[in-house]
Amino acid sequence: AAAGGASEEEEEEAKGGGGGGESERRKKEPKVPVSAAVALAKGGVAERGRQRLECERRGRSFTGTSAVDVLVQLLRAVKRDAKRVQKKSPEGIAFVRLLLQFLAVQYDPLFAEDQEAVEQNEVASLKLKEGSHLLRRWGRTEATKVLVGMLEVLAEMSGMAQLCEAALLHKVCFRLLAKTHNQVQVLSLRALCLWGSPSITPYQEHLESLCADDKYRDALCFFQVDSELGVVKMEHRTELVPVLTRILYAKVVQRKVQGAKAGLAQRRATVLGFFAGLRPEEFGELVSIVLKPFKEVGGEDCTLEVGPATRAGVAAVAPKRLLGFLNTLKDLTAQLGHLLADHIPRILSILLAIIDAVFAPEKGAIAEVEEEEEEDEEEGE
Repeated sequence: AAAGGASEEEEEEAKGGGGGGESERRKKEPKVPVSAAVALAKGGVAERGRQRLECERRGRSFTGTSAVDVLVQLLRAVKRDAKRVQKKSPEGIAFVRLLLQFLAVQYDPLFAEDQEAVEQNEVASLKLKEGSHLLRRWGRTEATKVLVGMLEVLAEMSGMAQLCEAALLHKVCFRLLAKTHNQVQVLSLRALCLWGSPSITPYQEHLESLCADDKYRDALCFFQVDSELGVVKMEHRTELVPVLTRILYAKVVQRKVQGAKAGLAQRRATVLGFFAGLRPEEFGELVSIVLKPFKEVGGEDCTLEVGPATRAGVAAVAPKRLLGFLNTLKDLTAQLGHLLADHIPRILSILLAIIDAVFAPEKGAIAEVEEEEEEDEEEGE
């Protein structure tokens, strides 16, 4: 009987254990999704066809890496084998024309307030394609990324003498030195040094330090251009001073500096004080850069006559840009003074043209300037 009772208890425990295991298995099993009836939108054959095409378009549309990043990655791949585009090969000719095309059609219009990297007469001589159909909807940040990628390819080359359009590329790299973007300045300088000029190459390290926002103050202290100190050889000054001027002028007009503790006025005073070490005849490049917006007005001439063409040229310059020019000119005269005596006729001709255009009764330029100031104040608030 005892044995029979024990067997009955074991059978009950076995049944209980089996029931518990079955419940656990049920809990682990995934739930079957509940299907629901969905009412499809009714429409004709044309409407259903349009919806199908739209679904296919969305499914095939590329929503990953942007076109700018793809182009930058391709340029980095070209940089690894930059010698292939260094000579006058089909690849080299295609790359150079792509660079010039990009600068003329895409980059320069976005930075209209700066000097053109490729001037209009050069665009006409090269027969570069023009037109809005060639433009990408890029902003300044995207265009600068592409330009940096192209300059990195140039900087990785071993020489520029055999490159297609080498003379024009030399001018382009020289003009880009005045850009406020530090990386564009450094890469343009490295590409410029590949021509092997004995007046620039020995000072490459000092010039690159002047491009950096966190190093240029120390570089100004150690790299003096005063002829009495003898840091720069006299035979090098003719070619070196214009390069140095363009690099430092970018610091004068630069508005935003990451991590800079000093204000804009202090930075301008520091850089302009460095220019005081130049000789009076060496200020031609600096004055030409400052007067570049008024080239059509007569910035390259010394005439003091103000006529209809002069008024039209000044009216074409934006009022905000006029104010920027006057502020820069004020700082120049305050810091350099008599050193600009040789260039007074050119500066005075521009000032007379501005005064004539501002006070001309039919222009109403004063009201435009006041409106620009009010808009800037509202944006700042």
